[in-house]
Amino acid sequence: MTIRRILPAPSPFTQPFWDAAAEGTLVIQRCADCGRYQHPPRPLCPGCGSVAVAFEPVSGEGRLWSWTVLHHKVVAGMEEALPYACLVVELVEQPGLFFVTDRIGTDGIDSSQWRLGAPVRARFDCVVDGFVLPQFDIVFKEEVAS
Repeated sequence: MTIRRILPAPSPFTQPFWDAAAEGTLVIQRCADCGRYQHPPRPLCPGCGSVAVAFEPVSGEGRLWSWTVLHHKVVAGMEEALPYACLVVELVEQPGLFFVTDRIGTDGIDSSQWRLGAPVRARFDCVVDGFVLPQFDIVFKEEVAS
């Protein structure tokens, strides 16, 4: 199966995010003046307007805030991946700090186990054309205990 994902076009504001993902770390931009996290990366803080923003490692943990399973063509090139899921994750570091990702393949489509607020954890094994695309997995009770 050949899936042509839309690949990122790194900029000076996003390159540190992609470099960290390649190392298996989730980093999110944070304002040095007010402490607010922001994603996607921007040149200034939407909270206080400061330009003192830099990337910081975060836990990679969050909660499933929303999802949908796509069964028809929405993104060109992804037809071979149908059905696939689009997830919205709220990271634990800050209320309203959202990360949008997809899940391709049967392991990501069993939505019978998904529920709003379910704990999730980042993983970094999805590599496409040299880019590591952060993904999230549901953390089941037995995994939380370990």
